[in-house]
Amino acid sequence: MTRLSLAALVALGLAAAAVATAEIDTDARALLGDDGSIVSALDTADGRSALLAVVDADRERRNAIARAIVEDLADEPMVARASAGVMTPPPGLADWLWRERFTLSPPPPPAFASEAMTMELMSARAALTSVGGGGLAHYYLLDPTGSFRRLIEALALAAGGGLPVADGVVQSLDDRAALVTIELAARPFDVDAQRALDRSIIEHVEHAGAEAIMVGPRPIAARVSAGLERSSKIVAGVGGGLLLLWLVAVLRSALSLARVCLPLAIGLAGAVLAVQTVFGSVHVVALGFGGALTGLALDYPLHLLSHARTGGDMARTRRLILLGASTTGVAFLSLLGAGIPAIGQVGLFVAAGLSAAAVAAIAIGVEGESRHAWQSPRRTPPPAIRWKLPALAILGLVAGAVVSVSSGPGTRGLFELPSAVTESIAALDRMIGLPSGRYRIEVEASTLGSLLAQQRRLEKVLAEARAAGAIGRSSMLADKLPGGDDPSLPDVEAFAAALSGGLRKAGMREGFGAEIIDAYRKALQGPPLGSGEVAPMAGPLASARLVRVEGDRLVATVSLWDVADPARIEDAVRGLSGVRFIDEQTALSERLDQLIARIGVCFLIGIAGCATILALALRSVRPVVEILASCLAAAALAAASLAIVGDGISVFTLIALALVVGIGIDYGIFLTSSEDPEASAVALSSVGLCASTTLIAFLVMAFFGTGLLRDIGMTVSIGVAATAVASSLRQKWSVGRG
Repeated sequence: MTRLSLAALVALGLAAAAVATAEIDTDARALLGDDGSIVSALDTADGRSALLAVVDADRERRNAIARAIVEDLADEPMVARASAGVMTPPPGLADWLWRERFTLSPPPPPAFASEAMTMELMSARAALTSVGGGGLAHYYLLDPTGSFRRLIEALALAAGGGLPVADGVVQSLDDRAALVTIELAARPFDVDAQRALDRSIIEHVEHAGAEAIMVGPRPIAARVSAGLERSSKIVAGVGGGLLLLWLVAVLRSALSLARVCLPLAIGLAGAVLAVQTVFGSVHVVALGFGGALTGLALDYPLHLLSHARTGGDMARTRRLILLGASTTGVAFLSLLGAGIPAIGQVGLFVAAGLSAAAVAAIAIGVEGESRHAWQSPRRTPPPAIRWKLPALAILGLVAGAVVSVSSGPGTRGLFELPSAVTESIAALDRMIGLPSGRYRIEVEASTLGSLLAQQRRLEKVLAEARAAGAIGRSSMLADKLPGGDDPSLPDVEAFAAALSGGLRKAGMREGFGAEIIDAYRKALQGPPLGSGEVAPMAGPLASARLVRVEGDRLVATVSLWDVADPARIEDAVRGLSGVRFIDEQTALSERLDQLIARIGVCFLIGIAGCATILALALRSVRPVVEILASCLAAAALAAASLAIVGDGISVFTLIALALVVGIGIDYGIFLTSSEDPEASAVALSSVGLCASTTLIAFLVMAFFGTGLLRDIGMTVSIGVAATAVASSLRQKWSVGRG
């Protein structure tokens, strides 16, 4: 009891420390790496945007609900701003647009005629004195060329996306929904907080008798995470309950049950503390793989109990447990070289957890466990066979061939959208015509003027693509702006001469002309807009979907609709300087393939380290070959099975295969290194007990999990069954062992 009591105190202390210090991380960059290939979409202006559709046949009622939602969100700290009408420019953006109006909207030559200036001045004066005219009308007066007015009107029209407006509220194309645009605050993404905000908005709409459809990167990410969390809780509850019932039935002792569960608890808490100490946070991916410890961490005390109850060699059992933990730990530690923080955390989590569990199981011991007659080995182990290694080699080659011709992981290698989310996106697409989420074009340049000129050249290419039926339509910054190519503007003297006549005809005092001329001179003297000049307004510009700053370059996105021939578009833009056609799905698949290849190389290095440790510990090459052949063939069979009935090999199923290899090494150490029939029978009984607990945990995951969890559960279940069978069969060598 003393050792068990001390272990319980250690487990409680470690658990309390883990709860107090662990910081859970959900940043997507920790999964993909922050090397610029794929950025964290949730941290961008687009990532913080959301769109709410209030669906109701009664236009007046849905408009009232939309306005009420906007009023409620005005005081919500998670929301930067919300609008049911056309979104106005963010604070500060209007001033910046004024200063750079000639770059964004160069006035045509006719705008400098006295008559044209007269009309602009009279219109601006009327706007200044009208209800709600204030603000921007003062700028209109200072720009009689109309450049700023046309710019603001064009951007306001573009902000509406061509959608109809009724009573100041933007409507869907089918006149079934009122639309609310939401810009979330620039704060770290929090799943629980986002879900709470989404629920409150949806409940408000539904309580008012309408239907709510809400989409956006953060709301979708929160729904995906919530679905995975619900599935994980179901798996944990069902699997934990069945596992506990099985252990109670097998062990028939509360003390024995405590000896099995305490090492697992110590391993989990120790793993969390190790990752928190090294990385400064614990990613949800690493935490989720704590379930992997259930498959191996329980094995160590079960090996001890099984050997104690069947009269096995306890000293040898302890040595083999430490050997198994060290080899599996080395295999998973190799993931630190993957270059992906979350995957590296998985490696450290499993390695640290298994090491702590193995040491705890040995420290707790099995004193007081008596031999159970009903548990004594009754079956003679199967005889050694000569064809084991050739059969495993053939199995591995066939399975490898199946995997090689299977499809890659695609985007589902990282996440799977719930059907409710895809249905919401499809419904919104029918209402407002969403741009392609897969294809887009990016244009970059050193100055804003060069970027707009490149976009105008691109527009000519896209016009040909539209005529050929390759795309339906496109949208870019250049076509949101009035005017065409930058004309040569009159000098200050010529402008002043024309202005004098315009002021006189408009009935305005000549003295006001000095302010107008000064504003014109400043606009002419402004430097070319590079990244340094645009950087102070990078946030508002990105929020307004205009342009963003990346290093010393300016980048603008061209949205595409109804892409029918992406290859034609890609070929057409290839010759344009600073223009890139982007296929998000292909880019993500390539990134995942690179990630999988990198993880595969790390595991090969880890397996080589395991082989070295096994050879040194067992002092023989033959058992090492037999152990690795069994577990690698089992992993290949699991991979092939998943390729046939699943969706290919993904990042997480690859890590699940590593767990299969780790379990196979653990089983192989006990079964292959047993020298006599009695020891082999004891080892077979021990491995059978361990395999049964692992299968219970992961079969529940395979049948009750969804998407990612289902694939992991299926992979490990098939692999564990295969490695248990393969390891129980002994290779018969032609000469003596050694």
